[in-house]
Amino acid sequence: MMQLTTLDLISAAMDRPTRRLDFAIVLHLSRMPDRAALEAGALSARRQFPTTASILHDTQWVDAPPTPIGTLTADVRDVVDSPWDLRRTPPVQQKLSGAVLVTRFHHAVTDGLGALLWLQHQLEVAHGWRAARVDVAAYDPPALQRHAAPHGRSAFAFRGPADRLRASSPGASGKRRWQTIAIGMAPLQDAVARSGGGFTYNDLLATCALETFRIWNASERVGLWLPINIREQPLEGFGNGSSRIRVYNRYAADASLFEKSRAVRRQIDWSRTHGEWAVPDRPALLRLPMRVVRPLLQLYFNRPWVDMGTGTFSHVQRSPLDASVFDDVTTIDIVGMLDTRHALGLFAMSRGGTTFLSFVYDPAQLDETAISRLKTLYQDQLMAAR
Repeated sequence: MMQLTTLDLISAAMDRPTRRLDFAIVLHLSRMPDRAALEAGALSARRQFPTTASILHDTQWVDAPPTPIGTLTADVRDVVDSPWDLRRTPPVQQKLSGAVLVTRFHHAVTDGLGALLWLQHQLEVAHGWRAARVDVAAYDPPALQRHAAPHGRSAFAFRGPADRLRASSPGASGKRRWQTIAIGMAPLQDAVARSGGGFTYNDLLATCALETFRIWNASERVGLWLPINIREQPLEGFGNGSSRIRVYNRYAADASLFEKSRAVRRQIDWSRTHGEWAVPDRPALLRLPMRVVRPLLQLYFNRPWVDMGTGTFSHVQRSPLDASVFDDVTTIDIVGMLDTRHALGLFAMSRGGTTFLSFVYDPAQLDETAISRLKTLYQDQLMAAR
């Protein structure tokens, strides 16, 4: 048995039918992979990362029989929206259809970087670049950063939560749809370099998201729920190594996009320095049964005054995706998690000079026309930056 970490436990306890706390990485490949080789790679990855070959027993992972790669016979959207009971099904599911590989990870077992480490291992074994693992590795969750005196609230926060995204319905349906755009990194990175500094490419993408929310809402109280990597070693460690901070449109509406990006960088630096991301040790909580933990955590995190921002923005820039084993990847869809208070999230991963950014939305709250307009607003910001 393997004990859930604090972050694992939160994701398991907060999962619900209207908002599954899972995400999917959809790899579109230039050629059809060999199914038997992928199966061998998946089996090896489950041995390398044993929690992915487990099911949930109260607050512990216990071994489960291996599950084969399924054939994608339904629409990818139906796969992503299908029910998931961690007490009966391991926290990684995979489907293959031609040259499309869909891998669904529950956040109770890992974050986006950990998912890419799993896929890298699988593909390296499938390509014959790594020997398949025959024994089961020791359970080794990532070591996390700590903060001596964390601030749970940003100095830039509004009085009260940021506005929700303007949507046609306030209720979450439990379904997710997505549209993905490909962003050439070089022109934007050149623009950042010419700007005089004070912010990064990632800051610019986050600022474009803030501005998209601000313009769409026609309001001055928007914010981003921003996951960040808090591993002690940023690119190592399978499991949950991400926490969150929040950033806001705390800048003049008529400022240049670069000045706005610098304002966002100042907020991120403040939150990192002051530990808004800090995850408290809760050993007593981990010893309680899930039937007690679940309602306590749901009551705590679902407080109406908790600021969840207007929507999520997440970008994985430095990751295993730059390894040559991913050279067959032509497009990536990142179907990220939506909180019950989020109608839209922007989820991005960069590889080989391209950032793939997926607009993930609840179809009961935003339709395709709305998403097309939101995409245009975002791309207008990118054009202004170039």
